[in-house]
Amino acid sequence: MDVLTFIMGAVLLVFGKKLLTLSVAIVGFYISFTVIPLGFTNITDTQLFIASGVIGILFVFLSRFVEKTAIFIVGMLGGGIVSLSLLNLFQIDFLNTIPQWALFLIGGCIGIFAASFVFDWVLMLLTTFFGAYLLLNLFNFPFLLNLVVYLVLCVVGILFQYKRNHKEPLLNVS
Repeated sequence: MDVLTFIMGAVLLVFGKKLLTLSVAIVGFYISFTVIPLGFTNITDTQLFIASGVIGILFVFLSRFVEKTAIFIVGMLGGGIVSLSLLNLFQIDFLNTIPQWALFLIGGCIGIFAASFVFDWVLMLLTTFFGAYLLLNLFNFPFLLNLVVYLVLCVVGILFQYKRNHKEPLLNVS
């Protein structure tokens, strides 16, 4: 699974907005791959991969047929996943008293709000943040190194995605 996680993280980090359909499939796959075992404890790895793949494909069809709603779905799921991922990655102790579903909803609401105003930027940022999380999750760095590597990955991902999607420079220094 580490190789697959690396590939998914790299694709999201570098090509997230450009390969939107694949990004939606990756998010659907990852969500189902992490959530299904919580409800089905005796599921085999093969069954989990198949179910996650099917759900990833369903996410793609759903995003294609309900494009306007997909903005809010991406905002909700992306914001929720990024909030839980960051909290898990940085081990923020005082937030451990809040149920994870509540933190997911808070992050999801922020994601919906942001996606409704600046969808392109939110999509680029969410895929970058989530891709960096997937890549960093493969390693067991100390907290400070985790933070530095995460921020560097995010900056590299944002710059790369911006350059692939825009002709004008990100910062115009003159």
